[in-house]
Amino acid sequence: MPIRKCAGCGEESRQESVHVPEGGGAPDLDTRPGGEARAALERWVEVCPGCGLAAPEIEAAVEGVGELVRSEEFPRGEHPFRRQSWLLDQLGQHADAGWSELYLAWHCDDAGDRAGAAGARMRAITCWQHGKSHGQNFCDSMGEEFALAADVCRRAGLFDEAGETGLAGLELEGLPPVVEEVLRFQLTLAQRRDDGAHTVAELRQAPQGGTRVRLD
Repeated sequence: MPIRKCAGCGEESRQESVHVPEGGGAPDLDTRPGGEARAALERWVEVCPGCGLAAPEIEAAVEGVGELVRSEEFPRGEHPFRRQSWLLDQLGQHADAGWSELYLAWHCDDAGDRAGAAGARMRAITCWQHGKSHGQNFCDSMGEEFALAADVCRRAGLFDEAGETGLAGLELEGLPPVVEEVLRFQLTLAQRRDDGAHTVAELRQAPQGGTRVRLD
């Protein structure tokens, strides 16, 4: 295992180097990948045992993070994804903070913590809304943002919001067929008040494989 020097406090520690292949099964509608990437979720961040900094690479954290991890507000006792989300939000990277909250929701899903998963998803939406107000996108296209937000709302039990988001997304022009199909599927699921996980394999014309999602 490589030795990393923490950018927050300077402590050196051994961190597991994770190589996760792309693909490995159909991703969930909220982009969570299948296969080995899914199984490696807990290793998507490195954690400093000294100050508690959580980041994809603790030695590459940005300037100012040291002061933040020493602050009383730093949620050191929380899961690393929550710590990473808090730090990113404090640094003004609100869109990325929302992704960290979504990763935390996936962790809670695996742990059977429905309340924790719903709370993390609602915080993800809040971070993304904050990011949008600052000109930050959280997906490659507007259509994908509506599709993802609809799923995150639905999985949090916000069925009305999921339906409204899906309808708003369908009003966009030039939607790729797969994004339009996801949005229509989200409307159906929201009407059924279905808050479960669904994959792109359930679509009529499902994309093959999956893509690992993480902060770089």
